[in-house]
This record gives sequence, structure tokens and C-alpha cells, in this order.
Amino acid sequence: KQWYQRRVAITAGREEELETTNVQLGKELTALKANQVQLAEQLSSTKAVMKKLNSEHDQLKQSSSRLQSEHDQLQQSSSRLKTENEKLRQTSSAPQPDLEKQLREARDLKNEIEMLRAEKQKLLDGEAASKQKIKLLEEVQMELVKKEEKNSRFYDDVSQKLSLVTQERNELTKRVEEY
Repeated sequence: KQWYQRRVAITAGREEELETTNVQLGKELTALKANQVQLAEQLSSTKAVMKKLNSEHDQLKQSSSRLQSEHDQLQQSSSRLKTENEKLRQTSSAPQPDLEKQLREARDLKNEIEMLRAEKQKLLDGEAASKQKIKLLEEVQMELVKKEEKNSRFYDDVSQKLSLVTQERNELTKRVEEY
């Protein structure tokens, strides 16, 4: 009889210990689930930002190509005007106002070319900045994926421990009922 009472006391203590462990593991499991949701949201947000940056990057490349084309056209026009200016200078029969007008147009074209060069440089700088942001976001995304994998493994471990604790508690309960 004493042996039975001692066994019941040990089983009750073990059951209380298992219940405490079960509650603790339940709390850890809840925290892990919340953390996993948060990581998934961060990953989704990072993917959206990367998509937006890729789109901006593509737009910058298109603008850069367009500006390069316009720049080339303006340089061709400038070259033609310079050639025409040279022809006009060589022939003294051309009226002076036309020469001055062409010189003004050539200066205007030169100024426009310089403005386009500056704008092109801004676009190239923006493109480089976008590439750098994309690289940083890819690194952040990789970190988030690693954290999510780590949490998933920990979640699996906690679930397995919780299952073992529940099984052990059920066995102890069964033993107590048998006594």
C-alpha cells in the first residue's frame, strides 16, 4: 500500500512537471508561430520592394537609351550645322544674318547636348543606386529566408517535444488509472 501511494505521488509529481512543460512548450509554439508570420510578412514586403526597384531600374534603362539616342541625333545635327557654318564662312556671298543665326543655333544645340549629358549622368547614377538597393534587398531577403528556415526547424523540434510530453503524460495517466 505504501508502495502504491509513493508511486501515485511520484506519478502526480511527474504529471505536474509534464503539464508545466506542456504549457511552456505551448507558449513557445505560439511565439514561434507569431514570429513565423512576421517573417513571412517581411519576406513578402521585401519581394514587393524588389519588384518595384526592378521596375524602376528598367524604366531608368529605357530613359537612358532614349536620351542616348536624342544625344546622338543632336550631335549629328550639330556636326551638320558646323559643316554648313564652315561652308558659309568660306563663301563670302552668304549674308551675315544667316551666319549669326546658324551660330546661335549651333550654340543652342551645344547647350542642349550638355543638358542631355547631365540628365544622362543623373539617370546612370540612379540606375547604379537602384542596383545597389536591389543587392541590399536580396541580402535582406536571404537573411529572412534563413531565419524562417531556422524558426521552422525550431517549430518542428518544439512540436515533436510537445508530442512526446503529451504521450508521456497520457501513459502516466493510464498507469495511475491502472493502479
